[in-house]
Amino acid sequence: MEELRHNSRLGKFNVAPDRKVNGSLHLDGPNTTLCVWDDSPLSFEFSAEQSITGVLHDRTKISLYECVITDKTSYGYKLGNISDCYSIFPHYVVRGYRHLSDTDRLVSRARFLLGDAATLFHDTWAFGTSRDRESILRFVESQNKGKGRQVTVGDYPWVGYYTGRERIFSSDTDIGTISASHVITEFWPTSGIRLQSKIFVDIKFAEHISFRDMTSRIWQTLKFFELIIGRTQNLVEFTITVGTDEEQEELEVHASIWPRRQRLEGSIGPHVGDVLVDAVRNPEHFADVLAAWMARDDVRGDARGRCFRAWQDPTYYDADRLIGAANVFDLLPGTDFPDMKHLPADLLSAVEKAKGTFRHLAPGPDRDGILGYLGRVGKWSLKEKIHHRSQILLDKIEQRLPEFSVVTDEAVNCRNHYVHGSSTRIDFRAEPNIRDFLTDTLEFVLVASDLVEAGWDILTWSQTSHWTHPFGRYLDSYRDELKVLKSALSASAQK
Repeated sequence: MEELRHNSRLGKFNVAPDRKVNGSLHLDGPNTTLCVWDDSPLSFEFSAEQSITGVLHDRTKISLYECVITDKTSYGYKLGNISDCYSIFPHYVVRGYRHLSDTDRLVSRARFLLGDAATLFHDTWAFGTSRDRESILRFVESQNKGKGRQVTVGDYPWVGYYTGRERIFSSDTDIGTISASHVITEFWPTSGIRLQSKIFVDIKFAEHISFRDMTSRIWQTLKFFELIIGRTQNLVEFTITVGTDEEQEELEVHASIWPRRQRLEGSIGPHVGDVLVDAVRNPEHFADVLAAWMARDDVRGDARGRCFRAWQDPTYYDADRLIGAANVFDLLPGTDFPDMKHLPADLLSAVEKAKGTFRHLAPGPDRDGILGYLGRVGKWSLKEKIHHRSQILLDKIEQRLPEFSVVTDEAVNCRNHYVHGSSTRIDFRAEPNIRDFLTDTLEFVLVASDLVEAGWDILTWSQTSHWTHPFGRYLDSYRDELKVLKSALSASAQK
């Protein structure tokens, strides 16, 4: 769709079952707009299930999903003929030689190119060069034998090669078979020969699914790759395969609201040695970790989603981000924690009697708050949940995280201060960097423990520095940040 980006294309669009109007489509990320107009008044609304279809002047067919009317302008009052113009924002635009409803179960495959694909899948083994004259001479002679032509090999021949190993990894997951592969483009200019590779991720679904279901599964998959490389990914190219097994067609997809990473001045991109799991040198392990991580997304998706939204703007910290990072532990399924604590029978009896007493009182904030507290007796507190998830990391890298419970407990104290107004030993307005460190701690515990359970070898990875990944920066700076935190706590205790 590159020729549509930042350019408007005219066409006819079906905005209602019985209404076809003129329109202009302009693709520009979150500023993507479809403008439609007609010589007579227009009046229509959209539901979540509706889509708009259209045909551009070059006969390309367009399908637009999750459309929202953003503006309406009317013209021609003085002339007596009223003409309406609507501006519409589509969340997704699909282009090709057929229309597609977002609920038709016709999508069999999705393919996309990540902005950091060359770093995430740094496959230097697939390409190489040779300057060995004797082997090149034998190869050239074998290729030209019997063809009636004389090819002379000079004193300094140079051969570049591609091994032809297209597939980098393949993983059978709950949502389908996910793989990454080289797609080679050949150039034969007069000045030489060059092979260029694009590494695409493919998801082949076990059965045909709807466009809406496909976008949900793409989001799931993208979160994993963003975690492995450590930052939000741009979708450079995105296509889907639709149709029956006998007749298939590839359509281009434009996702208007997909997070787009803006390059920050002075920032550096991820380093190939900092990715959490190496898909090129250990494809089987990468496939196993991906499959295990995806298998838990149904029950951990809410918690993961809250945390990954914070990664979309990694430089922005505030109280809400810390509150969200703490609260996600309450979104984890109960199966992530052991059974309820066993309490003495007399304590349980007293709790039940107290509940009965307070239930007979008139409802009110104090009465309801006490009942809420009594209902939590014997259940895991937020601090205990974070301790439990932290232990998954401490079992592997405790030497990198000394006094970790001090940090996680203070993170919850900070959260309670912002949520309940409880007192705190640190003035976070004067020490915003400490709050940022506590936020990073909570996010690290949630995401890293999740990945360790999926099979990530955090011990081996953490034995070297990885400054371009958030996990590496956190571990490398942990001891210094801990000193600052303890100093602030100590200063508070002396007041």
